[in-house]
Amino acid sequence: MMKSEFFDNYRTLILIFIAALAVPALMYQTTLDMANVWWVNETFTHGFLVFPIALWLIWDKRRHLTYLQPSPEPLFYIVTLLGLCIWFISALIDIKGLMQLSMIGIILSLALATLGRTIFLYLLFPFLYLLFAVPIGQGLIPPLMELTAHNTVFLVKLTGVPIYQEGLHFVLPSGEWSVVEECSGVRYLIATLTLGVAYAYLTYASLKKRLVFIGIAILVPIVANSLRAFMIVMLGHISGMKLAVGADHLLYGWVFFGIVIFILFYIGSYWRDSKKDFDDRAPAPGGDKTSNAFYYLITSLVVVAMFQLSFIRHEQQAAGYEAPANISYQLDSVGKWNRESATLPNWQPVIHNPDIHISNAYSSEQGNVQMDIGYFFMQRQGHETVSSANKLVDSVGDDTWRIISSSKQDTGRFIVKEAVVLGNTRILTWHWYRIGEFQTSSPYWAKLYEAYSQIFSDRSDGAYIVLSTPLHEDKGTSREALSAFFDDSVDIINAQLNALQKQASDSK
Repeated sequence: MMKSEFFDNYRTLILIFIAALAVPALMYQTTLDMANVWWVNETFTHGFLVFPIALWLIWDKRRHLTYLQPSPEPLFYIVTLLGLCIWFISALIDIKGLMQLSMIGIILSLALATLGRTIFLYLLFPFLYLLFAVPIGQGLIPPLMELTAHNTVFLVKLTGVPIYQEGLHFVLPSGEWSVVEECSGVRYLIATLTLGVAYAYLTYASLKKRLVFIGIAILVPIVANSLRAFMIVMLGHISGMKLAVGADHLLYGWVFFGIVIFILFYIGSYWRDSKKDFDDRAPAPGGDKTSNAFYYLITSLVVVAMFQLSFIRHEQQAAGYEAPANISYQLDSVGKWNRESATLPNWQPVIHNPDIHISNAYSSEQGNVQMDIGYFFMQRQGHETVSSANKLVDSVGDDTWRIISSSKQDTGRFIVKEAVVLGNTRILTWHWYRIGEFQTSSPYWAKLYEAYSQIFSDRSDGAYIVLSTPLHEDKGTSREALSAFFDDSVDIINAQLNALQKQASDSK
């Protein structure tokens, strides 16, 4: 076969492979961030296989693709430009998940604009499969943990075994149990969904069948995880806490999960579609062999490279920033609250690399309150107000403390996040973010305002603020102490942080 014939026959595949591989190569920092999560987090290890599987699913359609020629639709390059803008803004404020989603979106929009709707819709499943490369889903952990805890307690009660539940912690006559992140089932859910989508695409030609199977692949691991947790608790209870109480219960969980997935796929195979069903749904041959699809794609990749270079220049400037020295913060009293020398027993929130870390304890007739503030003069890599590294407890490095419940609390000024932390004592906490002068408990609103500040104002400072107090049997009493301290201190805290920012600006 001559080279020109090869290019004509495989033009579509070549264009797809260029778009799918060139964009991650140009946006190498975003790609490396994804790969790092795949490497260190077992929940997302499947990410290493997503691109090879997606490209193989496309290659599997090569017989039909040789008869389909690209029909570029340049108007859709506007979507690519929009994706690049979202990627750049999320890069400025370091929202890695959004950066990674935007990168996959750029690949999809380039494929749509370059190939045309006919080919894009024919390969929609493999294209969308690339989304599984993005390591997101951690936000599902808290609700899945709560669901697992409630379902487990419900099933244990059905057996007649007495059980007492407090949030994610419950007690049986034989011992105590807690639902931790590893018990949420998010790993089972993501793994099943990743496998289920590929299985549905290869097994069924009908869109309806594919969607039904994917829906089942979402539901089954959620139900199975609750059953798994129930069986582990009952094994521990019946054996007098000798079985399934250590690392072995994770092994039991994966064995149970493997059996469930095998049964799911085995049952699903009974409705497998034939090769003729797949061929009948392939689009009719067509397209324009003389189109400028290749040149459109190369031009778009040059634009992608320009955005990447702009981001690199921004990173170099941020990396050169040095926090001002000899700036201190001291707040000896807040209204009727006097500063104490001791803090709450053995506990502090985890605040990663703040430019200034304040940790003071205060007392009054209404109780004792600890105030922790991590202040950042400038948002930059490794020094960020809104970060997964800033949290109430370190669930990975230290299992001494754990969060057993969380909710929202209206202070009358703005909503704060309330949580109960359990260790050698119980602690009630309120926490929120301050970006510039904007205050919120939502990390999403904080990040959006951070983006606004980066683009439209000179301020890029922020603070992660935590108030805490011992939790009494009457939760209302502890909450009143936090509320009273908040009312007396919030304006003073804001004024002091504004003064810090002014000192930093004057020192430049």
